[in-house]
Amino acid sequence: MKRHPGNHNLPLHNEPTFLNLPVQVTKGPLVEPYLSRAYLTIQRALDEHPRTLVVRFDLHFPKWIVPGDADFSNSVISNFFVHLKEIIKHDRNRAAKRNGTAHGSSVRYVWAREVGSLAKDGRPHFHVLLLLNRDAYNTLGSFNSNQENLFKRIETAWCRALQINLAVADGLVEIPEKATYFLDRGDEAGLSDVFYRTSYLCKADTKKYGEGFHGFGCSRI
Repeated sequence: MKRHPGNHNLPLHNEPTFLNLPVQVTKGPLVEPYLSRAYLTIQRALDEHPRTLVVRFDLHFPKWIVPGDADFSNSVISNFFVHLKEIIKHDRNRAAKRNGTAHGSSVRYVWAREVGSLAKDGRPHFHVLLLLNRDAYNTLGSFNSNQENLFKRIETAWCRALQINLAVADGLVEIPEKATYFLDRGDEAGLSDVFYRTSYLCKADTKKYGEGFHGFGCSRI
């Protein structure tokens, strides 16, 4: 296929490399414009933060939110990033007041909305790639800790987007294996690893069109 069957405006990519970087094609073709946007997002992160922390995670809806509910739209992923930016900004400002100075961090991201074999009941979930300044954040932290860490900030932002209590958030933020990468500007091997992982979010399979939802998005900064 040269075009996405659900959206003929989207050309597909079937080769194992893109811009000389490896990509995942074992799950089928990738959407070429999505690859371009993901690559640009990573480059913009490195341009601002030569030492970048890259984190992969998935966001799930609670079981009581069913298809057709207003909260089942893509507005929730937009709200998630609004809240996450607010939380990151507040944390950096608080660190600066406490220490006299602190590294700031932009919040850049790539996300994909997936509905397919992993969501047979029609329930979508979101794959997210988050890019932060590694001089500000260098680990997710413990998932079971009550202390503030990056994982808790992600979880809190998702709960605020869903308008639910943090007490019922268990399992809604899923951290896959090898979820974090340390990416430095000029590290071609590291870039290859990160872009290969990111390319999964660009696959054509599980992207549905014509329902009023975007299947893919990136930060604009």
